[in-house]
Amino acid sequence: MVEGKRSLFIRKGWSNFFTPALIIFFVMPAAFGQDQSEIEITFTSPPPGHPQLELSKLTPEKRDALLKIADKYTLYMVAAKMLSEGDPELDEYLFDRLSLSALMLKELKLGNYNIYEESPNKYHWIDPKGVFGQFHMVYKGPGKRIYYGSGFYDGKVMPRMDGEAIMIFVYHPVEGQSGRIMENEVYAYIKVDNYFFSTVTRVLRPLLPALVRERMNGLFMNSKALSEWIARDPADVYRRLEGTGRVPREELLEFKAFFLDNERRK
Repeated sequence: MVEGKRSLFIRKGWSNFFTPALIIFFVMPAAFGQDQSEIEITFTSPPPGHPQLELSKLTPEKRDALLKIADKYTLYMVAAKMLSEGDPELDEYLFDRLSLSALMLKELKLGNYNIYEESPNKYHWIDPKGVFGQFHMVYKGPGKRIYYGSGFYDGKVMPRMDGEAIMIFVYHPVEGQSGRIMENEVYAYIKVDNYFFSTVTRVLRPLLPALVRERMNGLFMNSKALSEWIARDPADVYRRLEGTGRVPREELLEFKAFFLDNERRK
């Protein structure tokens, strides 16, 4: 098994990547999102061979871990062609600093997510609305990240659900009418491992897509607000973060060097 898991639900310690699909979409960089009414989220069947998983580029261990979810998924979700202002460097910056991204969302009052880095590319996720898990990155390529994780949802809408998920993020720039625009796509395999679900599937299973869609929309809206705020006025973001007194000085200075002192970004 791959170390660390990203999925919606955390179940047996940490297997590989993100807290079930629910969890990972929740923290991903700000570049993902647009007006809630415009986010097209569909639940369908994955394409044969799972081409988005980049299986030929993974180690046998990672490939087997992903296929255990992909071949027995509960839901396959697609959120395609989402647009936001930004650029590849901004996306990479946020993806490479998930803990800081979550902290910025919280301190700027855009969202309430908690991500703690246990070791490079391995994280714990705590969502006050009921999602808990562990996850890590299993693939990084030009304009693409894949996360794998496990966790659980324990909220008011449904009974506790344990499970695993694979989250795939694809992002690339497109020419917009007012500067740089990023086009983003998200694919998610969600596997719910829950005895209750297996025995009462007909009653509760139809509620799962609505739950995922609601959590996704919230994350994308918050993420879009953060990424576009940074893209438009990084100095204001820096001042506000500095004013909270809760962002580590080292990370503030790194943010300043990357967005304010970097001649290539002026």
